Amino acid sequence: MRLNVLGLPDRPSAPIKFESIGSERITLSWLPPKDDGGSKITNYVIWRRVASRSTWVIVTNEPKERVWTVENLMAGHEYVFRIMAQNKFGVGEPLDSEPEVARDLYAPPGQVEKPKVSGVTLDAMTVSWEEPEEDGGTPITGYWLERKETTGKRWTRVTRDPIRPMGMGESFTVSGLIEGSQYLFRVCALNAAGPGPYSASQTPPSPETPSPRPLPPPPRSLIGPSPLWTCTGSRP
Repeated sequence: MRLNVLGLPDRPSAPIKFESIGSERITLSWLPPKDDGGSKITNYVIWRRVASRSTWVIVTNEPKERVWTVENLMAGHEYVFRIMAQNKFGVGEPLDSEPEVARDLYAPPGQVEKPKVSGVTLDAMTVSWEEPEEDGGTPITGYWLERKETTGKRWTRVTRDPIRPMGMGESFTVSGLIEGSQYLFRVCALNAAGPGPYSASQTPPSPETPSPRPLPPPPRSLIGPSPLWTCTGSRP
């Protein structure tokens, strides 16, 4: 005769793994308990605490699968996570994780070199730059390009959204400039960790005022002996 003992499940099987780590969230995964207490596991209960403190805070009792992202962590803090399996009889023994620090595993990109300006017209300039040597360990997702007049103090972004990278030398035509004004431009790269440092600004060019077109010379047959008059008819 086989005797089945019904009751609480065992603790989940070690270890708790960190599938992804960020400055505000950490994704956990784990294995099921070896003994489910004779009843199907219905869900898992997750707790957390700051490693330097003894107080546990409940995160959720929702997970039915064995993976969960713990949100709203504080960057730079070290956390310990606790997971318990639950069946219809109740919650089983806990499994604790190793301590882990909430942090970004990558850094903002490096500084972009000084941009260059070309294609200067009455009200526009084309600004070009190269991607930074360091991407911070994750791809460049865009650029902020800013401008200001040399007589002004405030930098202004030239676009509402980041400029998407092209990957083979970057450029953007800035329009709506004022004829005769001098402008400075600076640019920074973005990745998942945030913006990198701004570049130095370039030597300020001015929107060009085109030279007036020279008037065509009068027909040779109408040029008189003196610049003060021209012959326009014949004698009677």
